Amino acid sequence: MTQQQLAKDEATFITMFLTQEKQSSKKVAILIAMHGSSTASSIAQVVNALVVDNRAHAFDLALDKDMGQAYEELKWQIQQIDQGKGVFLLYDMGSLKTMAQTISKETGIPIKFFELPATLVALEAVRRLTGEMSLDEFSLDVKTALKETYQTSPETYKREPAQKAILTLCMSGEGAALAMKDYIEKHSKLDDTEVIALAMSDRRRLLSKIKQLKQTYKLTCIIGSYDPKLVGVPFVPMSTLYTTPIEQLDVIMYLEAPIDISHSDFDAIYDYLKEQQPNLDIVSLKRHLPSAIRKIKKLDAQLAIEQEIGLFVHTACLISRLQMNGEVPSNPNRDKIISSHKRLYYSLRDIMAKLEDEFGVEIPEDEYANMISIIKEI
Repeated sequence: MTQQQLAKDEATFITMFLTQEKQSSKKVAILIAMHGSSTASSIAQVVNALVVDNRAHAFDLALDKDMGQAYEELKWQIQQIDQGKGVFLLYDMGSLKTMAQTISKETGIPIKFFELPATLVALEAVRRLTGEMSLDEFSLDVKTALKETYQTSPETYKREPAQKAILTLCMSGEGAALAMKDYIEKHSKLDDTEVIALAMSDRRRLLSKIKQLKQTYKLTCIIGSYDPKLVGVPFVPMSTLYTTPIEQLDVIMYLEAPIDISHSDFDAIYDYLKEQQPNLDIVSLKRHLPSAIRKIKKLDAQLAIEQEIGLFVHTACLISRLQMNGEVPSNPNRDKIISSHKRLYYSLRDIMAKLEDEFGVEIPEDEYANMISIIKEI
């Protein structure tokens, strides 16, 4: 073997060694992404101080940041930290996962997810805080809610159900819930997501039903006339559904960005009710229902647009159901709700009397309890 051949062989060997060494140094990138101005950065700082050999990266999503800008910044960071083996993303709430999934498809960078629900747990605790409960009662209440709506044990991280679902929710019957379901199925392009209509006002029964649904479905959001305040499942008001441009429907059902709902397109709601409730006299509805809603709004100056549209659609569907002699489910908390809000109850009866005469229906007591629940957000 000549010296020239030996040098050539050595060069080949050294090249192979260096290439192998370079490839073996590549690692999976770890990215902590959370809502807040420095939440993720603080966690990453602690981790990096304790573990010297490896490094965690951080992405902070400020609550007031434009979602389009946030998407581009997250994409840039994922591209910067990826070493060729993909990214392991630890996140606190759904919008970050949704953006990262889209980024993965766009860039081809593989991303695996692990949810750290600290923010959601804190949100649920604060939402449930009242001055009526003792510390022990409050602690038990929060733990029960978290246990029923969000599994915090290691079993949480078993493989999630492949089938996604959106839940449309109303107080009673299924009129408004079915109307929302039909509207979504007609205008949305979410072919991989099932829409489930549910009428339920009792929270305990609702939690039980949600727990049952989670065995089969991954709930992406709840859309309804009232917020059931379920941790881990984003809520979209009914008003947002009907006032959002059709081309943006898919976005509001997957991203938690705030949507401007200051403008209500009641004409769009009338058109949809006319299509879905053919027996309903839309002309009479236009003449009388807005007036009734305005009078109700005067009873409670704090009535938000979500509640206003919720009452509007709920009442329209109720009238249609009563005209067809449809069954109106009972409200198990009817007597308690009415007795606690007697003045509002009698005012509602006076306001609804004209609607009852116009459409030839009689609104049952259970429905007055449901209306009070929408107005008072019970």
